[in-house]
Amino acid sequence: MTECVRPEELQRWHSLVLMDAPARISLEASAGVRCVWCDASTREAGVDLGLGHIPLRCCLTCYMGRLAWMATWWDWHDHIAACAACLRGATCYVARGRRALHAATIARGGSGPMCCHLCHGQVADHEAAVAVAWSGQSGVRLSYAHIVPCLVREAAR
Repeated sequence: MTECVRPEELQRWHSLVLMDAPARISLEASAGVRCVWCDASTREAGVDLGLGHIPLRCCLTCYMGRLAWMATWWDWHDHIAACAACLRGATCYVARGRRALHAATIARGGSGPMCCHLCHGQVADHEAAVAVAWSGQSGVRLSYAHIVPCLVREAAR
């Protein structure tokens, strides 16, 4: 069975991908002929980022990579928030699988390695970690956190 994504859901994903737009872009990217992320040509194929009077575009590779990163991050995050085993700190192979799927999208999604939002250390494959959304002055940031010791230390405060 194939599920159809509703237009409003596609728009939500599109706006989430735009949250990570670079602060500085080339003149050609600002004219809409180069990708805002990798500077590849968007003349043949590209995605209109829909920012009104600014004709920003990105290449399909960057857009799809970021979309996959975002979809797998939210899938992992939402699972952890609703899973009884995850909530009590038990081993959950579904969460491990979703983390592995997300990790496979990191390079294509344009982000660096998984780093803990609290200690800023890299999250190794063998370390227990979760996907976390942090609200700040500049909006919501999608990130990661070590369960031990970082989240345990935060919970004890």
